[in-house]
Amino acid sequence: MGQRTRHISILQFDVQAITLLRVRQHPKEVDVVAYEQTRGHWSVEDGSLERALRDFVDNHGIVADTLYTILPRYEMTARVIELPTQEPDEIRSMIALSAEEYVPFAASDLVMDQCTIGTTDQGEARVLAVFAHKDVVETHLRMLSGAGIEPTRIFVSTACLLAAVQQGKPGNQERLALLDLTGGGIEAVIVNGDRFEYGRAVAATHDWDLQGPGGDEAAEELLIETRQSLSAYRRESEDGQGIDSIYLSSPLTDLDDTCEFLGRELDYPCHPARFGLAVITRGADRIAQLPLTLLGGALGALGRSPYVCDLVPPRIRQARRAQRAKAKGLQLGAALLLLVLSLGVWYGAAAGVRQRYLDELESKIEEVNPRIEGVLEQQRQLELLQGQVARTDTVLELWADVCAQAPVTGLNITRFTYKRGTGVYVDGRARSRAQIETFGENLRSIERFARAREQYTNERQERDRTVMEFAIDIPFSTDDEEGTS
Repeated sequence: MGQRTRHISILQFDVQAITLLRVRQHPKEVDVVAYEQTRGHWSVEDGSLERALRDFVDNHGIVADTLYTILPRYEMTARVIELPTQEPDEIRSMIALSAEEYVPFAASDLVMDQCTIGTTDQGEARVLAVFAHKDVVETHLRMLSGAGIEPTRIFVSTACLLAAVQQGKPGNQERLALLDLTGGGIEAVIVNGDRFEYGRAVAATHDWDLQGPGGDEAAEELLIETRQSLSAYRRESEDGQGIDSIYLSSPLTDLDDTCEFLGRELDYPCHPARFGLAVITRGADRIAQLPLTLLGGALGALGRSPYVCDLVPPRIRQARRAQRAKAKGLQLGAALLLLVLSLGVWYGAAAGVRQRYLDELESKIEEVNPRIEGVLEQQRQLELLQGQVARTDTVLELWADVCAQAPVTGLNITRFTYKRGTGVYVDGRARSRAQIETFGENLRSIERFARAREQYTNERQERDRTVMEFAIDIPFSTDDEEGTS
């Protein structure tokens, strides 16, 4: 491989377009070097997309750049999940354990990642979790490999759009819907101030030029999907309110006519998302359209985005760690070799003795190198195991103990709140007061929950049936508080 450049390339491709944003490596600036695009009508199945990608890479010299790619939301499942912890390791474990609740695949068939996007009023973490089937990621990597490149990271389009909104529109007070139109689909994200509240994506093959051939069909699908996204958001939002404005972004086409069409049909202010260009320090004039996904990807590549989900498979990450360990081992070997040579010269050892030392050292290096990664991995596993064994009264343990005391039927726990050093709070619903009392007695039979007390019970009617709502407060005992302080 030739000399590496100091450029970062953000690459996004689908069956209609291959788009590249190239920026300089700089921790505080987004300095655009080039914006390149090739349009066409390709297919993954017949290999035409891979061939077009290979030609694009060759024509623009991407091999020498540090490469990041973006996978679209419509090729995976993404969920916003609230979790009773803000510890990254606990969040990762909880997401992995609950993956099969969100997608109809075994966890072993998925590539997963997550990023924290905020906190609730109760201090819980709001997490964007993404689940991609291995086949999707492997197909993406196979096409890149066929073009002679490998990504440093595989970003998720949703996180890229959130980064572009956060930094392109700082201090946002609007409840806005951002629609990103690509050759492979539509993605909608709704942001209320600085809070991500809703996301949706659908696959669709259009060029989104409403004045060109097929414009009527593209306009109709865009209108339908936008209405469905806004309706779904209104149903799911806590206050039932709609949005204030709509913004459009796309790496494919000018958006003025599309905005005019959507604004007229939906009766909302609709504008091109030009605020995204505000993240660029220099070179904004080199960008022809409004590729907010690529701009958000550049922020992530430069370490300036709090929202980063990486779908590089674990096997590649492990191989990279092994390669780094091998490089360190070779550096250590080289240093030792120099030391031996210096000592040999210093003491005037004979050439034969010096050669034997060198041969022995090289043999040791070759013997040790393959074991370095294994030793390091075992050390990391032992450290993780030690940390897990040393911990008691974790959130998951408390949750398991509380669930174990609930009646088998007739009682549901609707909320579990954990306050470190203070206690836990359980909300639920039951068919009768007797079941609530049984639950409370079961809890108090356990030493750590001996101080459990009923906060309130409310009786209400649902579908001609009486339902009891309740809350139980479980303060930690004095010993527990000392143990967790």
